[in-house]
Amino acid sequence: MLHAVIGSIPDNFKWITGIIGAQGTIKEGLNELSIVLKASLKNKEYEHLTAEALYYIASICINLKNDKRDVMSIISFVESNDNTMHLTSSSALVNFGVANLYIRTKHNNDKGIEIMEAFKPCAHCFPFNYRHYALGLSKLNRLDSDATNCFNTFLQETKGINFIKSAYQKLAWQCILNNDTLGYLSNMQKVKVKGTARTEDDEQALTEAKIGIIPNVHLLKARLLFDGGYYREALAALDSAGSLINDTNKQLELEYYYRKARIHHDNGDTSLAVTNYLKTIEQGKNETYYYAANASLQLGYIYEIRKDTTMAVKHYENSLKMKNTDYRYSISQKAKAGLNRLKK
Repeated sequence: MLHAVIGSIPDNFKWITGIIGAQGTIKEGLNELSIVLKASLKNKEYEHLTAEALYYIASICINLKNDKRDVMSIISFVESNDNTMHLTSSSALVNFGVANLYIRTKHNNDKGIEIMEAFKPCAHCFPFNYRHYALGLSKLNRLDSDATNCFNTFLQETKGINFIKSAYQKLAWQCILNNDTLGYLSNMQKVKVKGTARTEDDEQALTEAKIGIIPNVHLLKARLLFDGGYYREALAALDSAGSLINDTNKQLELEYYYRKARIHHDNGDTSLAVTNYLKTIEQGKNETYYYAANASLQLGYIYEIRKDTTMAVKHYENSLKMKNTDYRYSISQKAKAGLNRLKK
């Protein structure tokens, strides 16, 4: 895991790893964890490492790898092994990690929800309350009304300080979907005073609360449905927001092009995706919204897959130059991981 993390460190911080003599790449880290996982399944002496190794592998595949074949290989491995399948229902870490492999890389939100709902916590297990938040996100992305229950459970049971602002934001979004403007405003007020803004999700929630602009319901639906992998429904929601391209609110127009690009990209139509990513970058490169920075990151992914290293490097580097404030760390980390892959 350490090798993978070191491999994604930005170049301007590499001097730190040089001082302590630490080196590594994402590929090295993933290979080493795979060796540990296989050894733990064959040798009882190491079986206590199975859950942790599987969780770290899932985390790397989700956050640092761009090759979906690696992810599919891990999913196939989990599905074909009785021990790992058992862990998906008995280990909170494995349950969360495997569910997220489906949700975020295989675009099977329904399967991810099924896995998370099948988890049975034991009486002596340390509580993993974040799973309520994660399940709420997946249900919200399916526009399920009971997503509210998951976020409320998380807020009631969590002993931590993170994702509280984000949970209230998601409750506010549920109100928008229910045409409840007062409910939205009430929950966004809680975003301002509850929890902390130490995570990017919490920071983004606080930014929305401070700006005070109520989200457009059609763009919100498109965003949620896209995140859940429901592309046909997401495009239908976006079509309902088509008039926004002539709107005087440039933020809405920018988001419209960004959402359109993301949906076409993940739906396999990279030509339309590139067109709309470029529109997003042109209109948003000087804004603090994250749309342009992530659009450039996604173009890097597209050209990396096309084996066009020059264009991929260009867009990864452009992503790092953007002035976005929302999700800055995660977007930068992924862009640096892309540059790291291309340099090997």
